[in-house]
Amino acid sequence: MSALYIKGFIIGIAISMPLGPISILCIQRTLFYGIKIGFITTVGSALADGIYGSIAAFGLSSISRFLTGYQYWIHIAGSIFLLYLAIMILNSPPRTIDTTLKTETSFIKAFVSAFLLTITNPITIFSFLALFASIGLGSTRHGTHEALLMVLGIVSGSMTWEFLLSLSIKGIFYKHMNHTMMRIINYISGSTIIAFAALSFRV
Repeated sequence: MSALYIKGFIIGIAISMPLGPISILCIQRTLFYGIKIGFITTVGSALADGIYGSIAAFGLSSISRFLTGYQYWIHIAGSIFLLYLAIMILNSPPRTIDTTLKTETSFIKAFVSAFLLTITNPITIFSFLALFASIGLGSTRHGTHEALLMVLGIVSGSMTWEFLLSLSIKGIFYKHMNHTMMRIINYISGSTIIAFAALSFRV
C-alpha cells in the first residue's frame, strides 16, 4: 500500500475526528434510519472532504483564494443549511430501531445533505493545508497519480472514522432503543446542530 495513501488516510481521520455537526448527523441517522442511511451519509461527507483534500493535494491556489474571498457568505449558507437540518431532525417522528428509509430519494437526500453540510465549511480546506504542511507534504510537489492516492486515502479515512463512530454509538444504544429514547436522541442532535449553526454565524 502506498505511503501517500496511508498519509491521506491519516489526514482523513484527523479531519473527521473532532465531533462536529456532520458527526452528530451521521450518528443520528445511523440510529434513526439504520446502517444503510448512516453509511450513505458518511459517503457524502467523505466525498466533500475529498474535494477539499484534492484542492490541497493538487495545489489549486486559485480555488483556495476564491473560498477565502467568499468565506463569509459560504459560512452563512452553511449555517442556514445547518438550521434546516436541525429543524428537520427536531420534527422527525420517532421510529423503531428496525425502521429504515427504503426509497431511492431518501438515499439521495441523505447523500446530498451530508455533502452540502461538509462542503459549505470552507475552513476545512485550511485544515487540510495545515495538516499537509505538518506532515511534510505542504512544500512537496506531487504528480497526478500521487495526488489521487492521497485524495483516495483522505476519502477512505474520513468515511471509515465517521462510519465506525456511528456503528459504535449504535452498538452501545441498540438494546435501549424505544420511542422515548429516539425522541431524546432527536432533541439532543437537533439542539446540538442548532448550537453549531449559531457558532458558525459568529465566525
